[in-house]
Order: sequence, then C-alpha cells, then structure tokens
Amino acid sequence: MDTDKHFSRAPARALRRTALALGIAAAGIGSGAWALDIATGNPDLAVKWDNTVRLSAGWRVEEIDDALGDNFQYDESDYKFEQGDMIAQRLDLYSELDIIWRRDYGARVAVAGWYDYAYHDSDIEQNPALANLPGSYIGKEYSDLTEDFYYGPYGEVLDAFLFANHTVGEVPLSLKAGQFTTYWGMSLFYSGGIAQSQHPIDGRKGAANPGSEVKELFLPLTQINLQAQFTPTIAAEVQYYFDWANTRSPEGGTFLAPADLTLQGPQQLGGDPLVGANLQRRAPLEPEHQEGNWGVNFKFNPDFLRGQTLGLYYREFDEKIPWVFLALPTMDNPKPFGYRAVYAENTKVAGVSFDGQIGQWAVGGEVGYHMDTGLKSTGFAFAEDGARGDTWHALLNGIYLLDRGALWDTGNLVFELSYDRLDHVTENEDLFVRVDHGDTCTIGRGGPPGSWKDNCATKDAWGLSIRLSPQWLQVLPSLDVQMPISYQTGLDGNSAISAYGVNEKATTLSIGVQLDYKVIHRLTLQYDDFFSTRHTVNDVAVSGNGGSYATTDRGRVSITYKVAF
Repeated sequence: MDTDKHFSRAPARALRRTALALGIAAAGIGSGAWALDIATGNPDLAVKWDNTVRLSAGWRVEEIDDALGDNFQYDESDYKFEQGDMIAQRLDLYSELDIIWRRDYGARVAVAGWYDYAYHDSDIEQNPALANLPGSYIGKEYSDLTEDFYYGPYGEVLDAFLFANHTVGEVPLSLKAGQFTTYWGMSLFYSGGIAQSQHPIDGRKGAANPGSEVKELFLPLTQINLQAQFTPTIAAEVQYYFDWANTRSPEGGTFLAPADLTLQGPQQLGGDPLVGANLQRRAPLEPEHQEGNWGVNFKFNPDFLRGQTLGLYYREFDEKIPWVFLALPTMDNPKPFGYRAVYAENTKVAGVSFDGQIGQWAVGGEVGYHMDTGLKSTGFAFAEDGARGDTWHALLNGIYLLDRGALWDTGNLVFELSYDRLDHVTENEDLFVRVDHGDTCTIGRGGPPGSWKDNCATKDAWGLSIRLSPQWLQVLPSLDVQMPISYQTGLDGNSAISAYGVNEKATTLSIGVQLDYKVIHRLTLQYDDFFSTRHTVNDVAVSGNGGSYATTDRGRVSITYKVAF
C-alpha cells in the first residue's frame, strides 16, 4: 500500500514504475491486488486484509564437493543434506491489515509465519571423518534461534506503523511513525550504494532466492519518516531511527550457510579439538546507542531536466553487517578466548541520484561517497573496531519493456552495473585485507600471501546484474507464463567494503518458469546455483572469493505454489 504523496513525475518516471511493477510481479504476487475489503458501513473508512500462503519444496541436485566437505569449517552445512535430499518442505504465511481513514490517515500491520519440516531433525550433520571433533553447536544440536528461524513454527511482526497526510499552509506533508522499511537511492540489486545499511538485510532469504531485488530483503526498523512537497518540482524527506538490528546471515549448520560458525545460532568454532571447544561465540559488540541513525534527501524535477529527477542524499548510520574478531576472556566466560561480531559505528554517506528515460529505457543511477565505512578486516585479531576508510560507489541501471515478438509477448530486461573504488584507509590499516598486504591477505589461515581469489580487496571493483523476464500471455485461458533468468557476477576486482560489495567471478544464477493463473495463483519451478574461485591445500578448500564460495556445490531445484486472497 502506498500511503505517501509524491510530486508529479514525468512519463519516464511512469515508465520506470511500470517496468519495476513487472519486475516485482516476476518475483512474487503483488501485495494488495486481491485484498479482502472489509465492509465498514462508513465511506470514509476502508479496511483491507490481504493474505498470501506459500508452499515450497526443494531438492539438492549437486553432490557434496569433497574439497568443501572435508574442511571442518564447512562440513556441517555441506552435510546437512546430501544429493537428492529435500532441502525445503516449507509453509509460509504472510498477512497484511490496512486501515485507512479518508485516504489520509491510517495504520498498517503485517506479520509473517513459517514452518519447514525439512529441518525437523535438530541434530547437526558432520563429515563422518570429522564426527569425532567438536561441532559448532554445543551438544551437536541446533540452538533455539536456529530452530525458530529454520524449523519453526515461528513468526514475526514486520510492518506496524501509523501514517498521516496533511497540508500545512500550501505544503503537503506525509508522516509515517512505527516499524517499517525505507529505501533510498536507485539501486536494484547492489547493496553497497546510498542505501547501504539503511536497514538490516534478510541474508537467509537472499541466499535462498538469488536475484532478489535488495529492497525485497530489507527488514523493518522503528523510525519516523517525514516528507514535504515544497513545490510541484521540489520535495524533501527526513528519517530518524529509534532502534537498530543486525543483518541476518544463513546460520551455520544449515544448507546455505557460508561457514559453520556464522553467526547467531552456532555457539562455537567447531571442528578443531584444540581451538574449537575453547573458541566460543561471545556477545556481539553492538553500537553503544541503538537509536539516532538518520538521513535526509531532496528530490528535484525542474523543467530544464526534461523529465529527469535529481536526488541529493546524506545519511549517518551504524553498520548492520559485522566483522568477526577474536575476543578475550571475560568474567562470564573464562575460556582462554572466543570470537564475536563487531559492528562499525558512525558511517556517513553523501550521494546524488538521477532517474529518467533514454529512448525506450527507463534508467537510473547514483554516485555516493562513504566516509569511515567498514573495510574488509582480518578476523585473526583481538579488536573492537576494524579497518575503516572512505570509498566511492557508483551504479547505472536500466529497465526495458520487451516488445511483442516471435520469442515472447511482453516482459522486461533489467541490468545494473556497479563500481566501487577505495579512496583511502582512515583507521586500523594493519587489519585491512587487501591484495598487497601479506600479513592479512593469505591463502587460508596463516598461509602464503593470497590474491583477489582469496577475498582480498583491490583498489577498484566492477559488478554486473542482469534479469531477463519474458512473458507469454493467455497461453491457456487465464494462464500467463513467465521465465525469469537472473545472473549476478563480479566482473573485475573485489570491493574494499566489508560485506556489501562485489567479488570477481563470484556469481549467482537463477533460472525459473512461473505459471500465473487468474493472477492470484502462482506455480514456480526454479534452479539456483553459486559459482566462485577457491584455493585448495591437500585437496581441501581453505579460501575462496566471496562469501558464497563455500556453497558452490549447493545447486538446487525448487517448486513453489503461492496463492493470495
């Protein structure tokens, strides 16, 4: 539901929104299209209740890669399911309630719930050759957090906010207060731009759904957001956050985890009998003040821009994705040492964006300068802060509505090209993992000097995302067919930023077929896979490029049925 009033946009903006709507339709049934209107007996009061039910089944189609499965840091995740096993037997429920008074005041609540029988066995699975070693979970059983988010049944409140639209003098204002998501900038797939850490990202959902737009993965925070329309061509927006939350990563010992120790579910570094039992997860070092992140932006659409929209942005925030560092013993945990998540504080971003139309393309772009952002840092250090630095980030994307032709009836083509550049390191340069720093850039732990293939940062990095979604309409009465194909890869170099950038040759691929019946029913068959580079020592993978290199043997196929009512 759109509760905001925006200034008039040119046809190019309308084209972009149409194209984005088609893209979102390719990802899921549109929220609100078939909402249940609850009769109130009052023409000024509208109540809508929308529900979506999704049933998913998935299977692993690739064999366990011995180079990955023989590494004690990855074996629990790799051995959770073998080739041919069901990796998902999942039920998801999503419910939205909107209450609107005279179209200008109202409230919204959205909740989600899930249950996945594929995770009914709470025992972790290890490589039989490593089964005598400690696991990443104490007692070799999932923790409560992992049980809740993977097996269930469990749920959470997503949206919960009030809104009001009102005119003060001649200035229309739109106010939101409560728990919701806000997304700034023009990025479609890249998460290191103007919207970096604007919200925590649901990395569990992102890993399971390659090619998802980044705004689909945002998790809500409690905030207040005010928009003002000063003139028909000038608008401003300000936001202030009252809480903070970390990004969610696939938990260790689950099918798509990048490592067995990640990050909130496991309790220790398993596998190493000398270190693992003692290297326990400690409480994270989170931002001291979990409120006060804020930002402001201005949008301009003057006549001389001929339909183009210009945006200016400034944000101050605490990072949502952590470094992982060693931790000293404490009174509560006297073990020799442990590890913990540490979050960078007080990052700043200033940026500019544009969107409009060039020929038949709806285009968008942005350039941002990030100050004191978190850089890739070695985890083998006792530290309370990692390497920090200033970085440049730019992107260009385009959306093209496919014309009717011999191969399809309609559809869309979306691309995004991103670029990252390290300006300079401002703090803790000795922790920075870069290709010319042999103390931190190594092949595996304590190995010889590494390269970009070992996830070490370079000065510059380029990334590319493409999604082609051809559609065939009315193949049968009331039945439309889509074939979304998503491809994301690092073209050259590795981003210096700690977790949001791109890595050379780290690639995700997703190919699907979707059947839409009477709009509200959708059946999807999809194949997903990851690809990357790696180094092996004695036939065991010890390092690789990008967070997904340890999941390159997890090719999988899934079938999903979704209905909205």
